[in-house]
Amino acid sequence: MKLKYKPATFPTKELVLLSEISKAKSSHTPERLLEMVTDYYLYTVKIENGVPITTIHGQGCKSITGYLPQDYHNDPTLWYSMIHDEDKQWVLEQLQRIYTGESIPPIEHRIVHRNGKICWVRNTIVPHYNEHGQLMGYDGLIYDITQHKETQVHLKLRFLQQEVVAKLGHMALSGYKLDDLMMKIVNYIAETLGTNCCHILEYLPQKEAFILRANYGCSISSKIQKHKKGLAALAWYTVNLASSVVVENFIQEKRFPTKKLRNKYKAMSGMSVLIGSKSKPFGVLEVYSSSLRKFSRYDLHFLQSIANILATAMSRKQAEEALKESEETFRYLFNNNPMPMWVYDSINYRILAVNEAMIRHYGYSEQEFLNMTVQDLLPEEEIPSFIKYLALQDKNTGNTSSWRHRKKDGSLIIVEIYSHEIHFKGREAQLIIANDITERQKFEAELIKASKLESLSILAGGIAHDFNNLLTVILGSLSLINSYKDSLPKQVITYLNHAEKATNQAKDLTIQLLTFAKGGTPIKKAIKITEMIKDYAKFTIRGTNVKCRMYFAKDLWTVQVDEAQISQVIQNLIINAIQSMPEGGRVIIRGQNVTIKNDNNLPLRKGKYVKISIKDQGTGISEENLSKIFDPYFTTKKEGCGLGLATAYSIIKKHDGIITVDTKLNEGTTFNVYLPASPKNCREAKMKSKKEITKGHGKILIMDDEDIVRNVAVEILKRLG
Repeated sequence: MKLKYKPATFPTKELVLLSEISKAKSSHTPERLLEMVTDYYLYTVKIENGVPITTIHGQGCKSITGYLPQDYHNDPTLWYSMIHDEDKQWVLEQLQRIYTGESIPPIEHRIVHRNGKICWVRNTIVPHYNEHGQLMGYDGLIYDITQHKETQVHLKLRFLQQEVVAKLGHMALSGYKLDDLMMKIVNYIAETLGTNCCHILEYLPQKEAFILRANYGCSISSKIQKHKKGLAALAWYTVNLASSVVVENFIQEKRFPTKKLRNKYKAMSGMSVLIGSKSKPFGVLEVYSSSLRKFSRYDLHFLQSIANILATAMSRKQAEEALKESEETFRYLFNNNPMPMWVYDSINYRILAVNEAMIRHYGYSEQEFLNMTVQDLLPEEEIPSFIKYLALQDKNTGNTSSWRHRKKDGSLIIVEIYSHEIHFKGREAQLIIANDITERQKFEAELIKASKLESLSILAGGIAHDFNNLLTVILGSLSLINSYKDSLPKQVITYLNHAEKATNQAKDLTIQLLTFAKGGTPIKKAIKITEMIKDYAKFTIRGTNVKCRMYFAKDLWTVQVDEAQISQVIQNLIINAIQSMPEGGRVIIRGQNVTIKNDNNLPLRKGKYVKISIKDQGTGISEENLSKIFDPYFTTKKEGCGLGLATAYSIIKKHDGIITVDTKLNEGTTFNVYLPASPKNCREAKMKSKKEITKGHGKILIMDDEDIVRNVAVEILKRLG
């Protein structure tokens, strides 16, 4: 399609869509920093008489779209063709608003990458108008937010799965009828996992058959399924295996017959779990997808958790029919629930009963629990709020609340509490189900922190690029004046040195801003970092009243890192330690090899890591400030700018590592940096020394879009001969 432009109007059905211009005013920025920018780029669209006449893409477009600036130059409709079909009309409507003088917020939409992958971008637009209010063009920034969107979807799905499990568990324990519960289960599962079929098949061992108890999406002509090669093939295999089964592609499946499943359910992928145990199977819970998909371990865990609830409910139903809702039935259901449960007296809050899951999760024995009240689980400062909450709650209905609980090992967890009024052994009591949401809240906090860093980094990057221009001119001019110092008065030279020192400090701050501002993807190589850390530690503490002790494992593993970025992290952490001890003290640096396993509490993939610990003897960090220390521009020091730890956090995150903090008031703080180990051979990294200025003769071409920058560069080169 060829685009047609109408003067002074913005077409609504034919597209003239901004291809971007990345004349990023950072062409004078150090080449090293430009190479690091991979997740955003700048662009400009120039307009005359209401028609775009020039569109230019920055060099960063290749890493985000797969195309080169020249591709967009050759085909002005390329950007439009890349926009996802479902987003095109909306994007056009937003862009049309700037022609009427409106300011629009950043546009988030999907594009199709050159390799066919769907990506998300954020397009921030700044229009430029002349004195008559006519649109002359606009600058903007394209930012890759694909990973952020995928993380949001993944976390939302996990949170939704946890909420569904908790809700179904509460239904099962609140006396929901089994048939109604089963229908709720198949509907919740299909909606949560996005599958087109979900079945609950009850196993009848005496008849060697399955009976369909609940169904979503696919009807079955007969409720009784006996044939092991028919529609119950997956269920038979699951019962015989006594384990969960995941099928990524039914066409390639060889373990059991799939022809009828594929024909009836249009099944391409699926999974199933056993309801109950190997010795006492109640049935099978199975799902089918009509499209190929790879179910995650969280999906399987979600299905198994619901199967456990269903097993408890089916077991309760059987017990109710046999024992007429006896206390023994309740005890069975109570003890076999997969979630922590307890019963406490509504009058004196004494714990009356706990289940096995409660004992395992909290670490106390059953007898220890029976000697406790509910208040014993709470931190002391939260007890008044808890008592007040109990006085206000409606005892006749179920209630939900969140509290911090202390486990036997002293650790604090955040639990979501579902409470229900019951009569227990002749007493008014509360039946409690606890859902540990500690990890969920950590994920939410990480998501908020990442979103905050992302927003601030864009602002910081724009400021730093422009500020760097000014610093280049100022610093260059000062250097030129300094070259005439022999003919200048002594007092002028003193003022000149002060100005040069302050400008260099501003330059260091600008470099930190650029690194923090998604300056991005590390350029990694395998190195041993022992000597580099030693060099930077000695250099940083020189001239201070602080001493440094260092202990490194002799066989410290190799790491694959960006040497410049990691040196900045180490330097920032040592400076932070020095500043926390104004009266002097000792910094202790340790380097050791650690192996992270599945059961570790750290949010890291399992594997080998090099752990660098930097410990000071300062006053420590208060609990109030501990959650803010990695926030940009947060500082408690007069001489701090609040970027050191934020930059360190951003860099380590991009190296697939983490920074943790251990602190005690009046005792000191330890920052622990975990970096993935590398199996590659490498060299020993050391601190780089300053380079000598080279003088000579020749011809040099200087290119920059700012006259003043070019002029200063020319004068400096002339002074160098």
